[in-house]
Amino acid sequence: MTSNCFLLTANDLHKHTTVLSEHDVHKQNLLFSMFEQKMRQGAGIIYLDTNPQLGDFGRFHKMAIALNRNQDVRLIDLENAVESHTYNPLMQGSADAVARRVMSLLSRMEATDEQRALIFHGLKCILSAIFHQNMSVHFLDLERLTSSASALEMLRLNTPKDDGATRDFHVWVAELMLVDDVSGAESVDQQALDALFMQTALYLKNFAHGDAGKVLCTYNPEVSLEESLRENQLVYIALPAAVEDETLRAFAHILFSDLCLSVKTLHEKGIKTAPGCLCVMDDVHTYFSKSFLPLMDFAREINMSLVGVVSEEMTEDKPFKYTEALLSFMENCEQQLCVCQDKVTHLFMGLEYLLPKGFVPQSYEVAKGEGVCVTAEKLVKFSIRPSSVGVTEKHIPLMHFNKIGKKGLDIALKYTTFREGTGANTLENTPDSPHKSEESIKEPSAL
Repeated sequence: MTSNCFLLTANDLHKHTTVLSEHDVHKQNLLFSMFEQKMRQGAGIIYLDTNPQLGDFGRFHKMAIALNRNQDVRLIDLENAVESHTYNPLMQGSADAVARRVMSLLSRMEATDEQRALIFHGLKCILSAIFHQNMSVHFLDLERLTSSASALEMLRLNTPKDDGATRDFHVWVAELMLVDDVSGAESVDQQALDALFMQTALYLKNFAHGDAGKVLCTYNPEVSLEESLRENQLVYIALPAAVEDETLRAFAHILFSDLCLSVKTLHEKGIKTAPGCLCVMDDVHTYFSKSFLPLMDFAREINMSLVGVVSEEMTEDKPFKYTEALLSFMENCEQQLCVCQDKVTHLFMGLEYLLPKGFVPQSYEVAKGEGVCVTAEKLVKFSIRPSSVGVTEKHIPLMHFNKIGKKGLDIALKYTTFREGTGANTLENTPDSPHKSEESIKEPSAL
């Protein structure tokens, strides 16, 4: 690495850090200098990029190739299923934990606290029934189960009643049952299901179809964040326009929740990353909440450093509005770095308590291609030129990996949400489904 690049010390790279930037190019050069240092060490990287520019992943991938780390690269891109590796954020955790993860997708949904509590309880009961049968689930399965009475009826028939662990599920689903006046037969009432889950199913639909569905709806994903941390993988997560798009912002939240659980799991197992993982969270202020603060302590325990990036155009008249959650994140960081092309003063309005005692931010007019770095100890100028790693122009495709062995619910193969040409949720005869009529679901069968 040449002296022209910004170089953090090994000690600095192990610190939780906030990066304040008002220029994307300078921010990217700073981050890629950090990536180069960690790749050279053989360390793992998780980069949550909420505003990827054209060529950003190519730069990341080519850097890994140049440093002989191509086999470690993983890409999660909900808008590019052809290139992306597969990933299922619903694979880890208890029914309660996964239900809470799904509820994070519904943060913008118009609903009362009571309605949210009922939705959460329903999701938890459904997931408990599935996990009790040692099966995995993905977004398409949940969409079917929350929108199709026939699909939920199938799960009911295949879930044991004489097991205490599934009692809550059967008690809950009994509240949705409809009794036929003539035959006396019981079945799940479609109207009752819609009244509870209609909005939920619409939100789940965003992650169950199209490119997003191809990436996320799998029982044997190529990417597991816990595995990525253990094996020092280089994970690039692309979330275009997440700041403006509530759907993608919600996915950033659910992914971050999965990361928290992965870090906590390694901590409980006493596993440390070596030589130390770097997790970079772009636009961290758009999805970080106080509920994620324990992650910072767990991350320290497993030798993992967190870098939260705030990239906004700021002026002295219009300083950046620091949320309570972001300030909590910054307070728990060991250092703050500022990448600024013009003046640095306005970046620290109201943040004096984060700086050394008696420190007064100064104004620096900085030449093009340079920036101002503020840490808890000093204010310095540094060069932020592009990485020194040479890259090849030849395109080298991503390596993909076949994962097998996990058994899934597969309810999506048997039921569709809407029959084409109608607005009713019905059983659909799909080519892949052995279920051809309503009669086929009246007797229990193995899922």
